[in-house]
Amino acid sequence: MSNDPTTTEVADSVGGGAVSTLIQRLAGRSIHFGFQVLLSRTLGADLYGTFSFGQSILRIFHMLLSTGPMNAVVRFVSEFVAQSSFSRAKGRLIDAIALSVGLGVAVVAGVLVVDTLPSCSLFGMGGGVLGALGLLISLPAYNTLLLLSSAGRALGAVGFGVFLYDILQPAAVLLGVGAFFLLQASLGNAVLGFTVGMYVACLIAVVLLWRRVPDAMKTARVSHDVKGVALYALLAGVSGVGFIVLSRIDRIMLGVLSGTAETGIYTAASVIAFQVTLGMKALEAAVAPELVKLHAGGKQDQLKALYSTTARWSMAVTIPLIVPMISFPREILAIFGGGFPLGASVLIVLAAGQLVRTSIGCSEQILLMTGHQKTEAWNGILLVVVNAGLNAILIPRLGALGAASATSLSLVLMTLLRLVQIRRLLGFLPATFAGWKPIVAGGLSVVVGMLMRSVGLHFVWKLLLGTALIIATYALALLMMGLDDEMKGLLGLLTKRIGRSR
Repeated sequence: MSNDPTTTEVADSVGGGAVSTLIQRLAGRSIHFGFQVLLSRTLGADLYGTFSFGQSILRIFHMLLSTGPMNAVVRFVSEFVAQSSFSRAKGRLIDAIALSVGLGVAVVAGVLVVDTLPSCSLFGMGGGVLGALGLLISLPAYNTLLLLSSAGRALGAVGFGVFLYDILQPAAVLLGVGAFFLLQASLGNAVLGFTVGMYVACLIAVVLLWRRVPDAMKTARVSHDVKGVALYALLAGVSGVGFIVLSRIDRIMLGVLSGTAETGIYTAASVIAFQVTLGMKALEAAVAPELVKLHAGGKQDQLKALYSTTARWSMAVTIPLIVPMISFPREILAIFGGGFPLGASVLIVLAAGQLVRTSIGCSEQILLMTGHQKTEAWNGILLVVVNAGLNAILIPRLGALGAASATSLSLVLMTLLRLVQIRRLLGFLPATFAGWKPIVAGGLSVVVGMLMRSVGLHFVWKLLLGTALIIATYALALLMMGLDDEMKGLLGLLTKRIGRSR
């Protein structure tokens, strides 16, 4: 990394924000995991698969209608706040929220009309409006939460922004479903509790964010640019379609082609495998506003150095997350209940694909935040076609394992494509693979994990003890090989943030 002190300061700022984000997202993912376990153990694989099917449709609409506006908020609000142009920052934020929420309301209204047609019942939940549309009714609130979170990041409060979406939202949903389950544990009450929890979280988020907005921005006259925001949001939204499809269309196609029981098992494996991206997602939340500022200032060397550093950090954090999944897939899935360990091979394949995705760091963000949203839009379109095609071919032959293979193959292809694009458009590579020490340490951790598989303990104790030994082996191996400056910097930032949280 460059010795430019400004570059070091930027990396430290991003790293500090990423560590804070990582800690919060660990907490948020734990809450989400608890929510999934509550549903799976209470409803069973079949009804859990039905709920997951409906939630996948909600998630697809949510990301379709909010990914573009979210990136517009980060891009424009970060830039205009840095320029103290609060009227334009305020206007762009309002434009993005209005666009996303308006589209969400239109979707809910459209689906409501379709659901009133004869013999039409969505999600397999019955013909009632609440049962069929309960999840989608939460769409406007869901969209608003993501944009409020993005506004917090753009205003420099990265940790606060992450709190709104990654802790407040799943906590409110978990409490909502739990409260309705006290009355009766049923699919209908799961839908109702989810919807109520989402709107409660949205109202709380509005109040909390308003307190964070600078006074100058509160009082500034609004300067709108609806057309500019909509155009950027359209291109950035198309770029996100590929990963929306990647994360949800596999479950929908599996539900159609193989049934809800297998979808429930696949969903459990997918929820676990997605945790591999935890480090990368934390870095994305922190690095995106800085990428905008460096690119706008023409600081290409710092941009390259920051991207390479965060890519190495992403890999260093990802490896110890994936090793327990490879070593104890059956034990992890057994937490969801009986029958779920059948998805062990699915979990391994999905986790491997996510590891490849994280190997080049925040590649999507660096393209979006440096003005290459059109390239990302084409990436999204290509990923949709490839992923849907692979799912259509492999699911009838292999079932859940076919869906997992389709997802991972799509991730590998997109990773290679982005490497080529970043090299061609920006003139550099992330140089992730120069960080060989975490890979060696990860290999040693795999050996320890495989040895622990033969130990005759209850699956919970085996999982806890094995994971602890894997992490200890990974950390010890890194220390014995010697930490480079970037790893020392990351460790220092982690220590500081943990110390502050006490």
